[in-house]
Amino acid sequence: MRRPWSELADRSTFSKLESFSKATLRVHKNFSYFRIKYYVVVSLILAVSFLTNPFSLILLVGLFASWTFLYLFRPSNQPLINLD
Repeated sequence: MRRPWSELADRSTFSKLESFSKATLRVHKNFSYFRIKYYVVVSLILAVSFLTNPFSLILLVGLFASWTFLYLFRPSNQPLINLD
C-alpha cells in the first residue's frame, strides 16, 4: 500500500518517548510502515554518493566483477574443505 510522502515528513507526529523500549517499538513500527520510502531515500543517497565520488563507483564495479568471476569460474564438483 502506498503511503504519501507528506505523511513521512509530518513534523506534528514527532514526540518525545518515555523509554528506550517504546522508542525501539516505534522504530520497528515506522520501518514496517514506511519501508519502501526508506529504501527509496537510501537508494537515492547511495546513487548521489556514487555519482559524486567516481572512485567508489569504480571500486564497487571492480568488487562486483571479481565476485562474479570467482563465483562463475569456481570448480563445481569439489566440496569446500578446511585445511587446518
